[in-house]
Amino acid sequence: MVSTPIYVRRFSLWAPGMETLEDWALWKKGKKNLLSSLDLCKEGAVASAPKLDFVPMLFRRRLSDISKMVVWTVHQVSKGLEPVKNTFASEFGEIQRQLKISMQLLETNNVSPSHFSLSVFNSPAAASSISEQNMAGYSATFAGPDSFRAGLIEAVSALKSGADEERIFVFADEGIPETYAPISCYPNVPIALALRLSVRSDDGAVPLKDFRSDEWPCTKTAAEQVLHFIKQQELV
Repeated sequence: MVSTPIYVRRFSLWAPGMETLEDWALWKKGKKNLLSSLDLCKEGAVASAPKLDFVPMLFRRRLSDISKMVVWTVHQVSKGLEPVKNTFASEFGEIQRQLKISMQLLETNNVSPSHFSLSVFNSPAAASSISEQNMAGYSATFAGPDSFRAGLIEAVSALKSGADEERIFVFADEGIPETYAPISCYPNVPIALALRLSVRSDDGAVPLKDFRSDEWPCTKTAAEQVLHFIKQQELV
């Protein structure tokens, strides 16, 4: 991608056991490991989703792990700034909630309408929009193991085309339930990344390095694309 330069005005990262930028800097140097969905089963004291002290309790209780991850990371790049459109990407979406619905179908042949409404792919993006009272709109993208790169391209393209001057891109995947181990890349790495992308270079924004399709490694999951991106960019 060339022409209009794009800047990362703010960014936010979250993964289980990774609470600070210092943690991510240690990971980038190879001095700290990320926890997988299997590790979370063993490490009972490690939270599988961030705390949301800024979210009302009744609303917070309805959120899944992935929705909490998206709400938290989007909030970090939104505080004190004007609402802008969001692009949400994920490979597995609300997979934990979807499993519960599948089990309910097998056991009772019924599905709770409220549970179903919270299990759709765009639920995390909708939850963050409600939490931030952001009415600018959002899009949700899915491209399997290529979901991170595809979503990032969608968000950057909106800026390069002049459709927007600023946009938030957020990717998140929660831990895959062990039930899906025979047909998925289990155990996976739960992770969330939010980027506030802008055509403006003010406020200490970091230039987004240009990327091409042939520069991305072949990965099994979209989360691995996130990790490649973090290593390539000057964020931590």
